[in-house]
Amino acid sequence: GIDALINRLADLYSDRVREIFPKMKHDIQKKLKEVRDQLEKLPPSLETASARLTKYYELAEFYIDKILKQRFTSSSDGRHPISLINNLHIKFKQFENVIHGQSRELFTDKYRVKVRDAMSACFGEQLPNFLPHPVLKRLIGEKLDQLWTVATLLINECFHKTMSILLENDREECHDDILLLKLLPLFRHIAIDYLNDKKQAINDQLKELIRLEKHDPYTLNHYYMDTITKFKDYLAQKRAENGVKKSSSSTTDYDDILMFDSVSNDDQAVQDMLVSIYTY
Repeated sequence: GIDALINRLADLYSDRVREIFPKMKHDIQKKLKEVRDQLEKLPPSLETASARLTKYYELAEFYIDKILKQRFTSSSDGRHPISLINNLHIKFKQFENVIHGQSRELFTDKYRVKVRDAMSACFGEQLPNFLPHPVLKRLIGEKLDQLWTVATLLINECFHKTMSILLENDREECHDDILLLKLLPLFRHIAIDYLNDKKQAINDQLKELIRLEKHDPYTLNHYYMDTITKFKDYLAQKRAENGVKKSSSSTTDYDDILMFDSVSNDDQAVQDMLVSIYTY
């Protein structure tokens, strides 16, 4: 019985050895292939400064053309919202809606009372047919401050979104290029610094423009006088029609009509001030 048991154990060990060696061979071959693939991906030997610089420029061009430019120009298929242009378009539409809402503040009774009270404190200081310039300047300055707050928020959000889209999953675009992966943090840093510089430049330009506007409100834009003229024509027509509501044929902007109707029952000086602020 012992001999039979020994023979049986020998057969089992023999079978196990025959099973293990082919598997070991396969695993070793698979590992060798992985090592060869990794060796093939290693960058070539860059022994001179010229060779290293050439390779650096090559990778920099690849990063700009195949990663950054692709993110700038990519379009959404309607299912994956990765379009940078579309994201910025949404931000600007939100900005437009906020500015539109702030403009509507001029149409409210509360704002008309505010203007009337501010002007009342200046009556007697100059001829009644002139708008009190300090009041006009202050009220325009307040609206410009609102514009500055919303515009800086828009700028910061747009650049933040741009950075996110440009740097999102950029490692996947490197295709396991070891040298490119090593340089990727440097390229990211350069891209972020460039965008931050541009953001700061735009902020500074806008800040200076608003500072100049607040210092001395002035415009040569024909829209300003055209709207003032439309308002006077609108009031004249309403008086001629004895209060019957009818829009002037030259007045097609809904906000213009809303402003004209909202101030038509105020004192002449308050009317002029409100329309001047709205138009400016």
